[in-house]
Amino acid sequence: MVSAAALMAVSPVLGASQATTVQAVTTSKKAKTNSGTVTIVLGHNAYIYLKSGKRNTNYKYQNKLWSVIGKGASLKSAGLKTINGVDYYDIGDGNYIKAANVATVDGKKVNHKSTPAKDDNTKTIKLTHNAYVYNNKGVRIKSAGTLKKGTTIKYTGTKKIKGKKYFALANNQFVKTANAKVTSDEPVQDDTTMINIIKNSIVYDGNGQAYDPQQKIIKGAQYVALKAKNIDGKWYYMIGNSEDGEQWIKAVNTTLASGKALIPEDELPNNNDTTSDDQDDTIATLGQDTVTYTANGKATTNSFESGHRVRVTELRYIWEADKNQAELFYKLASDKNGYIKQSVVATISGKPLNAVNTSEEARLSGVVATANDKAPLSAAIAEANNVKASDSYKLATKSARDAYDSAITNAQTMFGAKTATLLDVNNAQAAVTKAKAALNGAKVRVGNLGSLTASEADQIIALVANVNGVTASQVQFNNGNANLTVTSNNGFVQTLNVSDYATVN
Repeated sequence: MVSAAALMAVSPVLGASQATTVQAVTTSKKAKTNSGTVTIVLGHNAYIYLKSGKRNTNYKYQNKLWSVIGKGASLKSAGLKTINGVDYYDIGDGNYIKAANVATVDGKKVNHKSTPAKDDNTKTIKLTHNAYVYNNKGVRIKSAGTLKKGTTIKYTGTKKIKGKKYFALANNQFVKTANAKVTSDEPVQDDTTMINIIKNSIVYDGNGQAYDPQQKIIKGAQYVALKAKNIDGKWYYMIGNSEDGEQWIKAVNTTLASGKALIPEDELPNNNDTTSDDQDDTIATLGQDTVTYTANGKATTNSFESGHRVRVTELRYIWEADKNQAELFYKLASDKNGYIKQSVVATISGKPLNAVNTSEEARLSGVVATANDKAPLSAAIAEANNVKASDSYKLATKSARDAYDSAITNAQTMFGAKTATLLDVNNAQAAVTKAKAALNGAKVRVGNLGSLTASEADQIIALVANVNGVTASQVQFNNGNANLTVTSNNGFVQTLNVSDYATVN
């Protein structure tokens, strides 16, 4: 069994939401040097191999794809087996782990010397200090961040740049030789693609849609990139595959740490903007200590310290009654009712936000409407009966009539509400005015109701269809064109007078 705790500790290697117990199937096969079952603990992240010596890229448990088993994981093994001159531990069902990645067997430390295959020319360095990453001109690549002391990285050789010696990494990146030493103690697999997360990143599905509720990968983690693909013009790396589906992050939020490049060099995204966490995020960095506020501008007991970074989703004016003024606030993504003042924010990065209201709208929303304020609304409500008796209402489209009815209902609610604000009343009044203006119904003008032309008949049928929300094929003339019948979708037949829809010029 792979220890769940161990896997959780190295979940970045396994991918988001993959901290799950994996069962290695025990077999009765006899090992080369050991018989029976032993417990092995991994000292390095490890791939799974088949008895042919080739990687098993489809190793699954509970319908989850496991490309790598993390350092510290504990598994049951049937013992050692040599494949193509390399020692492996048999973890059952035809699957194997390289012995070089095993730290202990039955609780005892082991030191298996790596016996590389003939085509394994991997060379690695281990950082002895925190190290910056440079380009081929010796200029620091700020977006690559700082590589941590103790990190093992594959390198391809050395190069002198402006008189200084560097180790050449993948993707035209370099670190100073003074910050690293060549090592073979921690082998890195040839075909591993490791990526560094340089910005907080949203997790997407295979179609580029963010998961709901939102999942995030925090800056500073390192993942195995299983593959890459372009979705709607943007490159993504796949970092996991669970019962919820594939898990992808935007490549613009990463740098290639080591291994095979999965994205063509001429299509690599520009990730030099380190202030942006994700193109779909807006991040506010606080310039001073602050408390949070409610939607009414009231201070809460929750607080943040200066320098704290928070994701925000909206910018709006809120009326502060005690100060008799409107002030701009950012809405917190982590608290649906929480806000911080714009004035305490030092910097904003990511997706720009515009105010969703005006300072005047905020003022109106903070003042309760009086009876005098509601007088125009009362007049609009009183007029409704006359409006509904008019041809402009009766012969308008069904959607236009429904909109007017809804506006009147809301107006009645706001008129009767004791806590309705000026903004509520004004918006209700504006909605009635707009809906009334859209009522443009009128009778079809004809030369003679008893002798309609084909064009006049078609116009009448079209009007009846629009008013009753049916298709023209459901409307028919009868009784010498004196009447119309409308057959609804449920088969109900309604008889109408032509004179209700047409008038003589």
